[in-house]
Amino acid sequence: MQAAMNGTVDEVHDWRCVSQHHTLTLIERAVDGQRLIDRFAPDLLVAAQDHALVVASQLADVLGARKSPRPTVLTHTMQLFDIAAHPYNPHAEAWTGGTLSGRHILAVDVVDSTRSTLSAFIAELQARVEAERNAAQAADTPWADPHVGVFVLHNKRRPKAADLPAEVMDGRCGFCVGGCGLCNRGRKVRWSEQVGSRTVAITISGSVGR
Repeated sequence: MQAAMNGTVDEVHDWRCVSQHHTLTLIERAVDGQRLIDRFAPDLLVAAQDHALVVASQLADVLGARKSPRPTVLTHTMQLFDIAAHPYNPHAEAWTGGTLSGRHILAVDVVDSTRSTLSAFIAELQARVEAERNAAQAADTPWADPHVGVFVLHNKRRPKAADLPAEVMDGRCGFCVGGCGLCNRGRKVRWSEQVGSRTVAITISGSVGR
């Protein structure tokens, strides 16, 4: 009101409420439209931050309904988040007996805004992979580098403050959905799906190796 009296205009923020049913529809469309199971077959979903756990859980449900078993969902601290086992009291617990070796991992986030959070999380994930690889080599146990991709429900079309690692962006499985601005091997996205002013973005890409 004061801004209007002074003859200035405040920035307008487009805040919208989106139901879980709507996000589930967008996830299903991305999974089926891009043949996510056939082309990447994720078996481990890791939420890049706590508020991405709902999206990760919904994605796990969609994938589990289309193939068995349902992918494991982990928090950003690599704890098990099993909402199916605890529907009335969702909580994280220790992920025991798990390994990153040979896994097809999707880092899941709600929004790719500046990409700073996502980039930092991928760096943390790479560090965990490196630590587990070194431990396996020291113990002379079998090891296979995991494949890592990124699933983002909405990508903001704005300049990014950080990049994803080349081994993620230029991986053998790289592809994009939704005008997300992410690309594989320098090629721009050619297929996009716009949902009103919102976009579903999914990037699946290669291995975190040496």
